[in-house]
Amino acid sequence: ATWVKGMRTNKDKMIKAVLPDCTADTEGVINFVNKTIQTKTKTYTTAQYCSRIAGIIAGTPMTISCTYAPLPEVIGCDVWTKEEMDTMAGAGKLFFFFDGEKVKLARGINSLVTTVQDKGTSFQKIKLVDLMDMMHDDIRTTAQDNYLGKYANSYANRCLLVTAIQGYLDQLAQEGLLEQDQNTAYIDVESTKIWLESNGKYTKAELADMSEMDIKLANIGSNVFIAVKASLLDAMEDVTVTIHI
Repeated sequence: ATWVKGMRTNKDKMIKAVLPDCTADTEGVINFVNKTIQTKTKTYTTAQYCSRIAGIIAGTPMTISCTYAPLPEVIGCDVWTKEEMDTMAGAGKLFFFFDGEKVKLARGINSLVTTVQDKGTSFQKIKLVDLMDMMHDDIRTTAQDNYLGKYANSYANRCLLVTAIQGYLDQLAQEGLLEQDQNTAYIDVESTKIWLESNGKYTKAELADMSEMDIKLANIGSNVFIAVKASLLDAMEDVTVTIHI
């Protein structure tokens, strides 16, 4: 778990791991907790079955979640009450259960339970973290392979990268991964202002008098500040039906 956290935080590698009964409190670790796992031919430990859970997660299309994914080979598993299962889900535990007809995964969540301002409840969902990680890797690869070191750092060329990222967001929306018409890539004016002030290019008063375009056109060395607003589509999981008679 420590290695996974380090790879995501320090190495910029968006890896994830399924670990047995591990309260890691991070979006990079899925905490699998079933103790009783019986198939027709064998009984497994929690650790032994982590690879099966990882396979389910990895094999789930990005447009849906692993919530309620069936495990047809399992004929015996732990039995909990609804209240116990709700408590386990709230504690960031992934497990499967028997619903009266079949064994299936409960809510597709990772081990993150401590949310903060820039890492809210969306980071607790396996599906959404997979999507965020994919976007991170794809945008980084595009920048590294096609832009870094290959263009002068002018405003016009920065806009080329913004346009490429916007096209990528539009493609994800077409694939049903992002909400239509709610995703934007743009020059990050606020981050640009912070850099200009902290590097002594302009004072805070001078920046306040500058137009947004003046800030976008400023010489910022080799730095490129781009922001993205994206509306990630979750899977349909919480359904409330109100019947009026």
